[in-house]
Amino acid sequence: MAVAEGRLVALACAIHRDDEWFLSGFWASADARQQGIGGPLLRQVWDEGVRRGARRQFVWSSIDPTAIATYMKLGMLPGSQLFVFSGAPRADARAGLETTALTAEVASSVDDTIRGVPRAVDHEWWASKAGVVGRAVTKRGKVAGYYYLDKGQIGPAAWLAPEEGPALLASAIREAALTADEVKIVVPGMNRVGLETVLGAGLRLVRTSHLLWTAPFGRMEQYIPSGPLLF
Repeated sequence: MAVAEGRLVALACAIHRDDEWFLSGFWASADARQQGIGGPLLRQVWDEGVRRGARRQFVWSSIDPTAIATYMKLGMLPGSQLFVFSGAPRADARAGLETTALTAEVASSVDDTIRGVPRAVDHEWWASKAGVVGRAVTKRGKVAGYYYLDKGQIGPAAWLAPEEGPALLASAIREAALTADEVKIVVPGMNRVGLETVLGAGLRLVRTSHLLWTAPFGRMEQYIPSGPLLF
């Protein structure tokens, strides 16, 4: 962080997991912008990630051109749009998948394939949050994926086989609707299954953001992120 005259004027923070570096926060006060403060601060956080072994950097970016330009200069180029949907969903009768309580071990095993890193510490944190519900999704006794719910918000969620996506998301949407008047979910642009499922459920597109990265990672076509603070 950067402090001027005892006042916080800028901050940057990132989450490092194995070889991944995710910029979870970057902010500067209005009077500190374009003053040569934010850029060097961000570079310090970037360099620290590289020192710790990060080889893939990414960020959930707003549509602000200045922010996007800053990230692109560092090498994080456009990977996908992130589409935010919300609303009261229509009922869906799909079946075939069962759900049980999610453990960090199961979620980490799925993430090792779908996200590219197991990130057990993240799943332990989600499990510790009051009000957050984690579900392991199984088919014929085998793990098919998982999803989390937090007061109508879905994510993260992941499924191991492309064909299991519609049923897994339908289950998540159905359960989320039982706990909140409005369901919210963010779908990466390359996730065709996710887009078709949420549109079919009657959810509305309300805004967009951008996923910028130095290189593709994981299987975003089989993944729903949690949000901009812990992707």
